[in-house]
Amino acid sequence: MEKKHFEVIIIGAGVMGSATAYYLSKHCGEDVLLLEQFDLLHRRGSSHGDSRIIRKTYPQEHYTELMIDAYALWEAAESEAETKVFTKTGGLDMSYIDNEQIKQLIRSAEKYNVPAEVLTPSQVKAKFPSITIPDDNIGVYCPDSGILNATKAVAMFHYLAKLNGCRIKDNTFVTDIYQEKRGTKFETIVKANNGQTFTCAKCIVTVGPWAKKFLNKLNVDLPLRAVQTTVAYWRVDNPSLYSSTVFPVFINYSDESLVYGFPAHEFPNLIKCCAHFGPDIDPDIRDFLPGVADLQKTVAPFLKKTFQGVEPVTEKTESCVYTWTPDEDFIIDEVPGHEGIFIGCGFSGHGFKLAPIVGKIFSELVLSKPHPYPKTRNIFSIDRFKRKCKI
Repeated sequence: MEKKHFEVIIIGAGVMGSATAYYLSKHCGEDVLLLEQFDLLHRRGSSHGDSRIIRKTYPQEHYTELMIDAYALWEAAESEAETKVFTKTGGLDMSYIDNEQIKQLIRSAEKYNVPAEVLTPSQVKAKFPSITIPDDNIGVYCPDSGILNATKAVAMFHYLAKLNGCRIKDNTFVTDIYQEKRGTKFETIVKANNGQTFTCAKCIVTVGPWAKKFLNKLNVDLPLRAVQTTVAYWRVDNPSLYSSTVFPVFINYSDESLVYGFPAHEFPNLIKCCAHFGPDIDPDIRDFLPGVADLQKTVAPFLKKTFQGVEPVTEKTESCVYTWTPDEDFIIDEVPGHEGIFIGCGFSGHGFKLAPIVGKIFSELVLSKPHPYPKTRNIFSIDRFKRKCKI
């Protein structure tokens, strides 16, 4: 007979749910169930593709502190799975000298001993001949930055979780979730579209852009925005200047919309460069059409003035989804009024690199252990929006 009751059910098998399944399965083995509404490794959410930036340099020092541990956790998972999902390229953060974000980034790096070198425009040019920044700008180079292969990373966590006994079910859409009292504790009932019903002691919801809709089932409303962003690739004249062995991942903090990108890593003649914005969407009725015109206005001028020999016209585009909170900090908390149901969402376009940290936090909380990063408890709480944090 198929198992129907689990210690923990995780809903959503993107990178956050999959990393959580991996860490929890180390302790609970076959008592962990991971559910996914689509095929595994689908392209409708926020966890697919070949590249995400990984970096320790952050303007917000709590993320810098977390990233130091995240690097170690990524390395440990790679070692356990005997695979590689991280490519080190180095990273360059750019901005005008008095930009508050770049100043905070430098302070955070100094506080946590992150190797970071502040460069003048001429020093940037000497290090990366294809890059020119204005005279009133600086660059901050961190040799530890690089690229995570997103789809491969999610598959790695699936593999490791299953190795520990975790059950994974795809094409299983949760139609209802509610709780019933069992003695002094609550049991969570999860109903699926295929007629199956599962029960659990603890439930973790990591459904990405569907979080706002899903929380409506629990009569909880959070200020979340599902945003469709455009991923674009741009042709380079001299690929030898832009390969991942000589060219860094980069972030430009100077403009109104943050611009970021990657070397020619996925395609030999194309760099990837995107802007941190997009229109609000309903994840169930997306058109999947990239917003090329808006991206062209923002990114093309930056490319033209900053990078040598990059064609300022998109060669290839696709769409992706962020789930934004008003302050762009994550939500990792227990759902108000629902003891034992936890939510992880609102990763705001910069969460992928921290997936092992999110998995570790949920694992410790579900197992009633102390919060591994207590300084982030209030930063990531629902309380900051509407009520006292329950963790």
